[in-house]
Amino acid sequence: MNERDVLQQTHHYLTTQGLLGMPVLELYTDAHPTLLDTPALRPFQRFTLAFDGFAVHPDLVGRLRDGETTFAIEAKGDTDLLKGIAQAEIYRHGFHLVLLACMGTLSRDLVTLARQRQVGVLAVYPDRVNLIDMPPPHLPELRHARHIRSQLQAIETLTRSFTFNMPTHYLCFAPIMRMWEHAGYGAAPLSALEAFTREQYPVLPIGSTSFRSALSGAAKLSLVQIQGQQVRQTFLGRAIADLVPDPTILTMLHRQLTKRGTNQTLASLSPTTGAVLRSLLNADPIARFIIDTLTMIGRGQAISMPTLIVAAAERDKALATLVFFNPETAAHITDDQGQLIWRLIQPQHYRSTTFMQYKSILKHAGAIAPHPLGGSSTKHYDPHRDLWELL
Repeated sequence: MNERDVLQQTHHYLTTQGLLGMPVLELYTDAHPTLLDTPALRPFQRFTLAFDGFAVHPDLVGRLRDGETTFAIEAKGDTDLLKGIAQAEIYRHGFHLVLLACMGTLSRDLVTLARQRQVGVLAVYPDRVNLIDMPPPHLPELRHARHIRSQLQAIETLTRSFTFNMPTHYLCFAPIMRMWEHAGYGAAPLSALEAFTREQYPVLPIGSTSFRSALSGAAKLSLVQIQGQQVRQTFLGRAIADLVPDPTILTMLHRQLTKRGTNQTLASLSPTTGAVLRSLLNADPIARFIIDTLTMIGRGQAISMPTLIVAAAERDKALATLVFFNPETAAHITDDQGQLIWRLIQPQHYRSTTFMQYKSILKHAGAIAPHPLGGSSTKHYDPHRDLWELL
């Protein structure tokens, strides 16, 4: 078994067995180039634990079902075990639990050393994983724990990214769910809600996949809650339903906004709706990170995407890499300290959902100036022509 085999077995063990008697809520594999061709290790994401002058990246990072307990794992084959224990010990600065996963069983002395360092041990075999030792969870250092948590929140948000550029596809669910409830219904079955939504808001793109994408966007804005095959309106969704137009007017607004050659935004056509959307986006960590960075630069300053990223990296380089670049490329375009290597960055490395969907939603909310999108895909993306400006 090599290190990749150890990672695969450990990944399977964690997803099926969990830790501390709890299932694993989230599990990410470091986006190292040597691992990206292993589908069993998806999703990939580089986490950065930054110190003065250096940074470390755990092989596996996860969170337990309680939503609070974080863990990091260093994987080794049958060599560099002392180094693995030392690396895992460093992770204790930012995580509640740290473990070393290695091929076979460590010697008694190495297990004792790991225990002294409060590093758990997983013995990995071709057909099983044995938990040799598990230290109790501890409180990591506050600044490092906050940094890891902010990365987890950003990744969770980006995983549920917007699909459509038009926010009316998401906002329509607030008044639609109110109409559903006023008709005397409770929770809405997905199939029934789709038919009802298309009656009230006929500009929704065709297909059940499009409906689910729009509904997910509404859930991302906390307007609805999706529970299995049923949908419920949230407390926030009921409040928003009193502020946004009804589905008929939203349909008219959408048609105006999609006319060829129009430079209008939702905020310009319906200022109140734009203000509501800005308020909703304030709870989104990605939108807030972008807005806070632009606020630091100042209003009325049109800057290119690379300039925006440089400013964002000054605030938080790990978060900037997460927000603006594809997760699989992180190891290729950053150095050991987590600094971006600009000469290696190509258009395909940028995260399209940021320069398209997020930018479009922020534009229609009236948060940023309505500069054109930088391209319709990463293939044709020109970051230097992609301008961002706070209104």
